[in-house]
Amino acid sequence: MNKYFKWLTFFTGLLLSSAIALADENLGAGDLVRILVYGNPDLTLETRIDASGYISYPLIGQVEIGGHTAKDAESKITTALRQGGFIKQPNVNVFLLESRSKLTSIIGKVNKPGRYPVTHKTTLLDMIAEAGGVAAGGSSLVTVISGSDKKTFDLSRLVNENSNQQIPLLNGGETVYVPTNEVVVGGEVNQPGKYSISDNIRSIADFIVSAGGTNANAADTILYTTSSGGAEVTKSIDIAALMSNNPQAGQNAMIVKPGDKIYVPKAPMVYIYGEVQRPGSYRIEKNMTLMQALAQGGGPSVRGTQRGIKVYRTDDKGSVSKITPALTEMVRPNDVLYVEESLF
Repeated sequence: MNKYFKWLTFFTGLLLSSAIALADENLGAGDLVRILVYGNPDLTLETRIDASGYISYPLIGQVEIGGHTAKDAESKITTALRQGGFIKQPNVNVFLLESRSKLTSIIGKVNKPGRYPVTHKTTLLDMIAEAGGVAAGGSSLVTVISGSDKKTFDLSRLVNENSNQQIPLLNGGETVYVPTNEVVVGGEVNQPGKYSISDNIRSIADFIVSAGGTNANAADTILYTTSSGGAEVTKSIDIAALMSNNPQAGQNAMIVKPGDKIYVPKAPMVYIYGEVQRPGSYRIEKNMTLMQALAQGGGPSVRGTQRGIKVYRTDDKGSVSKITPALTEMVRPNDVLYVEESLF
């Protein structure tokens, strides 16, 4: 009867523990373990591994099991019990009840971001499913950070390939980041807003087109902001080259990443007043001269003269100076051209 009771106690402990015996995974600080010694219920212990990797076990005191597998921990406790003369042939089992040393953080556009225990080798797809899946607006491009190593995986390709061997495994300690799937397009476009990356919309040119193209006030360049090495980097890109079909231009093939920003600034303007046919503000075209700017305003009126053209120019400090430049000089942004009245 006593022997039956011991067996019953032993297997009942196994069933209640819901633990997983790990043969090839290391235990770590913060892990909750259960230790059972067959035939010795007084030696059953449920404890956490301390920050130094040790536990305090009855009869034998401090035992280092952090950094060792459950099988190694069983061997160390067995040896200590036998060499200490406490039990001649101890049968020790170590089970992991809760892993804190193997938590993987899931952040970004998932439905349940947080830290999740990895008690056995888990695929990236399984871990994202554990976090409730990718949320609305989330990208299929997922970044996995493990120490100094950073890799990006396309979830849609992992699913379509249907090959478990190519799906990355998580061992714990990683950070999984699911970014937004959207790219912001703003400035002088016809339909500014957020647009999602898809198989058909991946390049800068694609997003400019999706936003309805540039409007009449748009500059000749766009500002493209992306992240590189954890810092934002902004590049100025010529729109003509961007939309060119010439493969040598290369700009139209630039592929955006989730979270990137595309901004089309307003074109620089020149202001023409005085004795001109059509006074007003005009867009400065590339390499425009003062003569060309004056032509935009219809040229001098019958009372005006080209000899009486003055330019009010603002410098970087905000100071305004009045100059009489040659008509072949390039116009600068925010120049004010004033055509004086002819005296004769």
